Amino acid sequence: MPKLGFIALTFLMTFFFLNKLAIANTQLNLAPNDDVIKGIKALHRNPEIEMTKLKTLLEENDAHPERHKWLYLYALGKEKRGEYDAALNLVEAGLRNINTEGLMRQRLKMLQAKIYANTGEVMTAIKLLNSVKKWSINNGIIQLNIGVLMTLGTVFESIQEHQLALDNYLVAYEMAIQFKTQISAPHIAGLIGTVYLELSRYEDARNYLLEAYDFSKKKNNALVQGRFAEKIALVEYELLNAESSEEYFDQAIEIAQHIKDTPLLARSLLGKGKMLLRQADKKKVLRLSALTTKRPFYSPAT
Repeated sequence: MPKLGFIALTFLMTFFFLNKLAIANTQLNLAPNDDVIKGIKALHRNPEIEMTKLKTLLEENDAHPERHKWLYLYALGKEKRGEYDAALNLVEAGLRNINTEGLMRQRLKMLQAKIYANTGEVMTAIKLLNSVKKWSINNGIIQLNIGVLMTLGTVFESIQEHQLALDNYLVAYEMAIQFKTQISAPHIAGLIGTVYLELSRYEDARNYLLEAYDFSKKKNNALVQGRFAEKIALVEYELLNAESSEEYFDQAIEIAQHIKDTPLLARSLLGKGKMLLRQADKKKVLRLSALTTKRPFYSPAT
């Protein structure tokens, strides 16, 4: 997509220029931690409970001054579920609300852009995201700026513009290191490592994926740890590090069995099988085959 790539690159160059001006001339607001951020965290922890609560609040409070925040959070929940039409209607209602100003309006626009990207309106999404990025730079809202860069990266990944995705992720990563916000650098490292893996830049991929893996292990996040273990195993496979590859595949398989993540288990078993076949280890391949047919999930001893 040469035209799209050119426009996206122009937007990215504009960012670098504006960012330098903003850092020099604007008082920075690194990490807003308001009711909306708390609501987002609650949605991540207990999505069903929070969505029910938000639906009730919206149904019972037509003119409440906090309504625009509830609209945003409920729309975010709908977007996460893939209910894009409903999410877009909620976002538009939030943008029309008389109390929606400043940061809240930009959050709604960024969510609107995500929905457009997910429904195929990529150029509209990119234009919206760049307007939010410009606002975040002019107002020194670093956390929002990082969030926009990550979202742009996701959009570019979705249309196979991997280098543009990487450019945005790398800027976000450097900002997350430089400024303390609620978006951790290791989280962005995982996105960077994944793109490097897709680009077959395996040494680069390993460094970033290991950072993300170590962080997920430290946080006891088994789901994320398992997914990064599988990606590291793939990297080690491509680098011909058979022993390390098998070790990470085994970790991914064990975690997938424990948390009953069927797609992760299938990918990890397939990856390990390919690795063992390349090593011509027929006995291990046969044992792995038995595992997939007789005992699809592991039940830890109690």
